[in-house]
Amino acid sequence: MGDFTTVGLEEVIEAFSNREQATVEAVPKMLKAGAAVLVEAQRAEAKAMGIEETAGFINAIKATGVKGDDTEKYVEVYPQGRAKHGNDRKGDKSNVRYATIGFVAEYGTSSQAARPYMTTANEKAQEKVIAAQLEEWEKSILEIDKLQAEAELQTQTLELQKERITQIDRLTELQKDILNKEK
Repeated sequence: MGDFTTVGLEEVIEAFSNREQATVEAVPKMLKAGAAVLVEAQRAEAKAMGIEETAGFINAIKATGVKGDDTEKYVEVYPQGRAKHGNDRKGDKSNVRYATIGFVAEYGTSSQAARPYMTTANEKAQEKVIAAQLEEWEKSILEIDKLQAEAELQTQTLELQKERITQIDRLTELQKDILNKEK
């Protein structure tokens, strides 16, 4: 039966492992970059649709932190926090959630037309979000490539140093042999 051997497979495995690590590190950065673009788009669209009459609503549109587990990561962008007023029409004196205000604006009610700021902003910003995320991905890959190149350079430097030490050892042995022959 024949033997199967590989040479250099360790380096390939290490390269794949480094790419996997780059992905793990890049995904949260990508999500944050995309979310930042989306936050600005939703704020601009809400303002353009006149939803700013509710004090603080525009500034309440924010991204959450990165959520999820090892297999799935995500960021949510929506109006967060509470307004400083309740729903007086229904006798509710508690502070209403900005998310509720956003929902009513997005879908409307029987007496209020929908102002779909979120859907419109998400559609308009889609390409910019992807571009921001891709930029972060490319930065991460470039950083990994740079680190790999530095590691390869260090490995080559170590190999050259070992080779020089071996040459110096050989020269030392030759000098000893010459000195011993002269005696």
